[in-house]
Formats: sequence, C-alpha cells, structure tokens
Amino acid sequence: MQRADQYDPLSGLVRVNHMKYGYSYYQDAQQPLLIGGAFNEPDELQHVKIKQPDPAHVNPQSRRIAKSGVQAFVDEHTKGLNVSVSAPIAPRHPHLYHIEKKVTSWLNDTFHGIGAKHLQAYLDEYCFRLNLDFRQIPIVGQLLQWCAITPTLIYDELTRDKPVLAVPWHAWGSKAKWKGNYLSLWNAG
Repeated sequence: MQRADQYDPLSGLVRVNHMKYGYSYYQDAQQPLLIGGAFNEPDELQHVKIKQPDPAHVNPQSRRIAKSGVQAFVDEHTKGLNVSVSAPIAPRHPHLYHIEKKVTSWLNDTFHGIGAKHLQAYLDEYCFRLNLDFRQIPIVGQLLQWCAITPTLIYDELTRDKPVLAVPWHAWGSKAKWKGNYLSLWNAG
C-alpha cells in the first residue's frame, strides 16, 4: 500500500492540516502527523494522505512539526500546486477533521492503539481503503492487483528499525514512573 501511495500524489486544491495520534492526556507521547486532502471545486474530498514526519523535522519536547517537515510532506506527497497548509493550532478543515477522528477511532477500537514504529503502515492501509471508496473502486480487485505486482515484504524488512520519535518514558526510566509523574501532577491540584 505504501508503494501504491508513492505513485499517487495529491492534486487539485490541496489542504494540509496538522494532527496528533495518541492519548490526549499524555501530550508528550502523542505522534504528530500531517493529513492532506485533495478537494474538487464543490469542496468534496477526493483523496487523502496521512503521514508521520521524519523525526528530524519534529521538536521532541513540543512534538510540533517544523516548517521543513511540512515542506517535505508537500514536496513528497502533492504535485505542489494549490496547496494550503494550516498552522498547527489553527482550525482544521471540517472534512479532514472528520477523517482524523475516524482514523483515530479505527486505530483505537480495532487495534487498541498502535505504536509509532508501525503507525505509518496502518495509516497507509486506512488511506488506501478510504481513497478506493472515494473513487468507488472495489477493494478486493485492487488489493489482488497490488498483491500480484508488489514484491514480497520479508520479515527483516518489516521489523527493521525505522526513524520514529523517542517515547517519553525513556527519560523516566520506565513507563510506570512516567505515568506516576502524571498521576502525581493530576492529584496535586
């Protein structure tokens, strides 16, 4: 699905929003993402991409994507024309916000959350199915076609190290100590 995505950039009127995936109570553990949508003239969503930026483009403390990360998304995933990027704290486009909520619910309800290492693969799957639905293309035939023409993904490639943001509890020594810090902050008030 990632290979299918590479050859299909966003085009037309493109809007890009910042989003985050993860438990909202733990801001320092959320994964920053960019969601881009291609719209037609009546403002109907036609094509969606959701991507994790390279960690080099993210401030590890604030978990905000730098302008260079947004530009990398625009360069790699759009045709570069008619692209509108919202500020990180600006109101989101309603159609993209709806997709953001749906993908978050799907990840949490189906898999009970996904770690940063494999998050992009699941986001690509979601967008692949969503984009086929937008185009009214039956998923089974398209999936079989991609299975037939895509090289086999071997285990070593699937489990290789990928550049992702460090999890915040490493600084605390354990996940329990990190959560304990939050509990003490919440109970202090």
